[in-house]
Amino acid sequence: MSPVRCRAVACCALALLAAVGAASASEDLPSVAYRRMVGNPGEYAGRRLAVPACAATAAHHGAYLYDCRDADVQLVTLSGSREVEQALFGERRVFEQRRASAVMVGVLEWRPDAPMACCLDPRYVFHLERVEGVSALPLPATD
Repeated sequence: MSPVRCRAVACCALALLAAVGAASASEDLPSVAYRRMVGNPGEYAGRRLAVPACAATAAHHGAYLYDCRDADVQLVTLSGSREVEQALFGERRVFEQRRASAVMVGVLEWRPDAPMACCLDPRYVFHLERVEGVSALPLPATD
């Protein structure tokens, strides 16, 4: 990882930690690491959580959450109102890609028997209620 990218990731991580502390303290929400949530979906399903994570748009397929430190960890389909999506990604056209990091506050829905879909995994759905500490992230470089 380049030193510039390393500094950006470290700065983003510090901002997320500060925001998750504020979110958890203000409402007594459990703060749950992304990897822990997707590793134990049955434990966290149906509960309101504050989850520091990254999010990206998936063209016309909606949006998803991923682990900021390891994008290969299970993706979670993101569901939320247009207003919350705008708070996370800003105003955008349907096919315009965006990425951001934030503390996601919402409820995990776990549907272990849902059939797989083409792009996003319908077994994991995070119903986003609000976001805190949003930081826009650059899009990955294309070759």
